[in-house]
Amino acid sequence: MMKNIKFLLLLVITSSIFGCDDKLNQTPDGGMITGDQLTEVINNDPSKLQSEVNGLYSIMKAFPATTGSGDYQEDFGIPGIAAKTDHNGQDLVGDVTGYNWFSGEQDLTNRNFTYRAPRVVWNQFYKQIRTANSIIGKIDRATTDPIGKSYLGQAFAVRAYDYFNLVQLFQFTYVGNQDKPAVPIITDQTPVDSLTNNPRKTVAQVYAFIMKDLNDAIGYLDDDDIPARPDVSAVNLAIAYGLRARVNLVMQNWDAAASDAANALNQSGQSPMSMQAVSVPTFDDVTEPGIMWGCIITTTDDATTSGICNYTSMCTNLCFGYGGYTTIVGTWKKVNKLLYDEIPATDVRKGWFLDENYEAAALKGYENSGEAEEAFYEWYGEPYSPDYGPIWGVMGMEPYTSVKFAPTNKQLTYPENSNDWPLMRASEMELIIAEAKGMGGDLAGGKAALEAYVQAYRDPDFVSTATSAQDFQDEVWLQRRIEFWGEGISWFDLMRLNKPAIRYKEVDGKVVTNYGALAIFDIPADAPYRLWPIPQKEIQTNDGISDAENNDMGTLPTSLPVPASMKKAQTREFGFVKSISGLQDSSPF
Repeated sequence: MMKNIKFLLLLVITSSIFGCDDKLNQTPDGGMITGDQLTEVINNDPSKLQSEVNGLYSIMKAFPATTGSGDYQEDFGIPGIAAKTDHNGQDLVGDVTGYNWFSGEQDLTNRNFTYRAPRVVWNQFYKQIRTANSIIGKIDRATTDPIGKSYLGQAFAVRAYDYFNLVQLFQFTYVGNQDKPAVPIITDQTPVDSLTNNPRKTVAQVYAFIMKDLNDAIGYLDDDDIPARPDVSAVNLAIAYGLRARVNLVMQNWDAAASDAANALNQSGQSPMSMQAVSVPTFDDVTEPGIMWGCIITTTDDATTSGICNYTSMCTNLCFGYGGYTTIVGTWKKVNKLLYDEIPATDVRKGWFLDENYEAAALKGYENSGEAEEAFYEWYGEPYSPDYGPIWGVMGMEPYTSVKFAPTNKQLTYPENSNDWPLMRASEMELIIAEAKGMGGDLAGGKAALEAYVQAYRDPDFVSTATSAQDFQDEVWLQRRIEFWGEGISWFDLMRLNKPAIRYKEVDGKVVTNYGALAIFDIPADAPYRLWPIPQKEIQTNDGISDAENNDMGTLPTSLPVPASMKKAQTREFGFVKSISGLQDSSPF
């Protein structure tokens, strides 16, 4: 029975690129090169390896990324995975409706091994692993060629990134769970005959593998002769350090986490995005200062030409040009009211979300310039009048709707959805340094680092009030929840910190929440359904994992009824002049 550990290995089996011989491997066109011939091959035809290295990053932003079909409209790579994990947690609110492609993540009905969601996530990362393995298997690891070392370093780093995502989704966090089963490990040296019988490795084994890959990546990339990366989409030494900082943070290697994060910042030369820069909708261009690594999405990428199958269309909330999926169907992505209420009025990030009166400081520029009224006219075919009510509410938005992410070209009616996607920012490294110092025994140093960051870049009035390491870690966590809202980090923090997901609270016997139908429930820290199930196809084709060895989801939570007091959009009926072809119901299968 042919093994298909994610579509990862079909190519492996047919091309035999996972053989044990480092010195003799196939190029993409079937030719053979040895380690000694690497430099000659690169000089004569760089595309033989460069095309595969480019593939490491093109997979991250592809549509369809894993299925080979455009039927799964949320299958748009790492940005789609980020939307899935954020919907799982407690900070991103998205209504459970037929047109929200992340409804199954919001109400957790995606926790079924026969559904597509686990398959998309599994396949995304193993597909990237396949490409990384192919590159690693083609280059002599003893090479001294700078370009060869660069390619190896990038491949090792991306492979570590993929396994790091997988181990956090399919098992609980590292500390206290080292002996629990995680995911299968497949390398460039995995024998072909073992691919159909590859058991789950333990959490400890996977983390050891990740750390070795990152150590190797840093070893290869720490070479002054290596050419500069072509653009911000590629991994370099700074990104490898940043990835290792993340892993050390999860493993609670506090000193190492702080050191790696500092090295990442030093190597990148980056500082966090300024207070002014984040006072308006942004995060659409990864070449802007403060973004260390990201997916560069172009006008010709399939996710863009699809019109709606991209994060810009489905999650930014400000696309009033062609292809504004969320703006047409009303699947607004909002911040949890409970989190919003914790953001001080002096914090610039408060303006990333509409308040109860349908206003947000970040949108004042659009209002003052007249662009908001132009978008209204473009959308409804008639001029806006203040008599209608607040313009953003009349245009369909609800309280707490996010306006953090700019529309493409920062224009509300731009006829294209091609925003870039940030994968690592300088702000994350600053917060890792602060947390790691505080948790590593230097509470005063951690508090000073946190205050320096927040006061300079987000809230000039911020003061850390923590008197213990645990309280301080919670302070940093709150900053991370606010700073990285919608960027695919919040769920991983919930898992790392063993925190319950709190979606509502009761005040005087009344439920306070802005979560909608089928999603008003908390998620305990130890709930079995916090883990993702291994997809059915993997169970069927991998004799090393039986049904009994899959993650047991237990009993999914039951939602409370929607509070009668929940405030929705103040829309009025207009004749819609916009339409999108290709809209379809988001079936989970």
